[in-house]
Amino acid sequence: MRPMPDRDLAALHAYADWRTRRTRALLPWLRLKALTRGPQGRQRLSAGLGHVTPGCMCPRSCRHLVLYCHNIGEARTALPLVVGLRKRDPMLRYVVWAKSVAAFEAAPGILPEPCAVLYAPLDGTQAVRRALERCRALALVILEGDLRPTMVWGAREAGIPTAFVSAGLSPVEMARHRGHREGQKQMLEALDLLALKSEADAQRAIELGVDRGHAWVSGNCRFDVGRLDLTPPRGPLVEFIEGARLIGRVVMVAGSTYGREERYLAEVRSAPRLAGSLLLVVAPRKPGRADEVLATFRRTGARVARRTELGNGSGPLDPPADVLVLDTMGELLTTYGLADVCFVGGSLVNKGGHNLIEAAVHGKPVLFGPSLFNNADIAARLLELDGGICVRSVGELREHMVRLLLDGPLRTSMGRAARQAVAENEGAVARTVDRLLPLIGGKTVAARAL
Repeated sequence: MRPMPDRDLAALHAYADWRTRRTRALLPWLRLKALTRGPQGRQRLSAGLGHVTPGCMCPRSCRHLVLYCHNIGEARTALPLVVGLRKRDPMLRYVVWAKSVAAFEAAPGILPEPCAVLYAPLDGTQAVRRALERCRALALVILEGDLRPTMVWGAREAGIPTAFVSAGLSPVEMARHRGHREGQKQMLEALDLLALKSEADAQRAIELGVDRGHAWVSGNCRFDVGRLDLTPPRGPLVEFIEGARLIGRVVMVAGSTYGREERYLAEVRSAPRLAGSLLLVVAPRKPGRADEVLATFRRTGARVARRTELGNGSGPLDPPADVLVLDTMGELLTTYGLADVCFVGGSLVNKGGHNLIEAAVHGKPVLFGPSLFNNADIAARLLELDGGICVRSVGELREHMVRLLLDGPLRTSMGRAARQAVAENEGAVARTVDRLLPLIGGKTVAARAL
C-alpha cells in the first residue's frame, strides 16, 4: 500500500466522506427510481449498495481481481489488458464491475470468461467496502475514467491495492472534481499505480501537485486491441455484407452514433451519388434506440433491416437493404473490420468522440467530427498521416463519403495510414502488466496455496 502522510489521508477521507453523504441524500430518489424499473432496477440498487454475490464456481480460497468499467468503452479497453494479464498469470480470476446498463449487458460478450459481471457500487465508501469484501477482491483496477474518491478510500481501508490504468485526465474528467482540488490530488496520490495515457495527462496530474515519479505514462491500452484476433465470426452479419458487395455496394460502418448524427447520415445517404451505391451499417450508442434510428432512415425512403432479424428470412438481396441497424451489444469492434469506410460517432455532437482506434485498427479510412476531447491524440495522428478526415458539416460529410466511395486506391492508402497510427502506439498493455503483477502477484500465489 502506497504510504501517505496523515494530513493527506485526512484530505482524501474528507472528500470521500462528502461524496458518501451526497449519495445518502439521493438514496430515497434512487430507491423510487429502482421500484419503477422492476426487477432489474432493484437488482441494480442492491448491487449499488454493495450487496453482490459473484455466483462463480471458484473455491472460497480464490480471490478476484476487480475491474471497474464505467461504460462499454472501458470494457473494450479492458479486453487486451485481461488477455495480457492471463497470458502472464493463467490462474488469475477476475470480476467486472459495470456502471452503465450497456456495460453490464455487453461485458460478458466482450471479455473472456469473467467470474462475474456485476453492477458497480454506488458512490459511498461503505458500499465499496462491502462489494470488495463480497467479491473477495485481490486488487481493484479502474479503467480510463470515473475515478472516485469513495472507491480509492474504500479499497485503501480494506487493504486492497488500487490501480488507475490507461488513465485519462481530460478537461471533462478534471471538471468532475471542480472545487475539490486537494481531494483530487490526494485521490491520485493514494493510488498504488497511476498509469496515464499520455504526457498531457501526466502534466495535468503534476499541475495538481501529484509527484512526478508517481504520474507514470504507460500509454493507451486501447491501441493493443490490434494484437488480438479481430476476425468476425462467420454468420448472418458477414453473409449480409458480402451479399451487399455482390450487388456493387460499398460498405460504411457508423459506430456509436447519436440522434443528430443519424439524421446527418440519413441526409447524406439519400444524396443522388450515394443512394443505391452504399450499404450503411449504423450502430447507435444505445442499441435500445434502434426503433428511433430505423424511423429516421425510413423517412428518407431507405430500405432498412435490423441486425437481430438477420438469419430469420431477411437478406440484402430480397429486397436489397440500404441501411442495417446494429441493435446488438459487443459486435461493433469486429463489424468495423467489414467496412470500406468508417464513421465514429459522438464527434459531430458534443460528446468528445468515441473510440477511433477500434475503426483504425482494421486499416480503414476513419471519418469523425470536431468534438474529440476524448480522442485528441489519436485523432491528431490520423490527420497527420492522412488516415482520417475531420468533417464539420453535412456538406463535408457528403463530400468525403462520395470521394471515398468512388476512389478505391484512396481508401486503401488511407486505411494503411490509419493502421500505422495504431501500430506505432502499441505496447501499453505489456508495460502496464509489468507494473500490475507485482501489486497482485504475491497474493495470487498465496491464494493458490490455500
